[in-house]
Amino acid sequence: MFQDRAASAFSRVRSLVQLSSSSPGAVCRTFVRSEFSPPGGAFDAVQRDYDGACEWFKAIAKALPSELPAPLKPINPSSLPSRPEASAAGLADMIGGFFTQLGYYNRQAEILDDLLRKTRRTGVEDSLIYLGPFLLALALALRISKVTGEIRLES
Repeated sequence: MFQDRAASAFSRVRSLVQLSSSSPGAVCRTFVRSEFSPPGGAFDAVQRDYDGACEWFKAIAKALPSELPAPLKPINPSSLPSRPEASAAGLADMIGGFFTQLGYYNRQAEILDDLLRKTRRTGVEDSLIYLGPFLLALALALRISKVTGEIRLES
């Protein structure tokens, strides 16, 4: 169950990055100037922010594993390309949404790792599993010898 949760969280992170880095998409797009557009400098600044975020999402897409990592491990946000500047509120929300989803995945990966560590057998347990049948045979042999000796002494 915990493996499925972590896999689902990773899938959401990966899908979000693919959606955000696709052209044309929510982030990778070219704005068209109209009479309702903000003045020239503000319009160009928003376009630069979106272009920078697009490149960042494409870099994230390359940095993330394409498949679910075999031993699930959290992805350190500092190992990813640095976060772009975003003055547009919608763009800042999209970038923040990525880090939120990454946090969900990291939490599930940490829970799964902790669970696997706590349920892993120790060396002593492995030794007992292998020695158990031999110890049982030895205990039965001693018990049979004792009972046989007691019967001989009584007769």
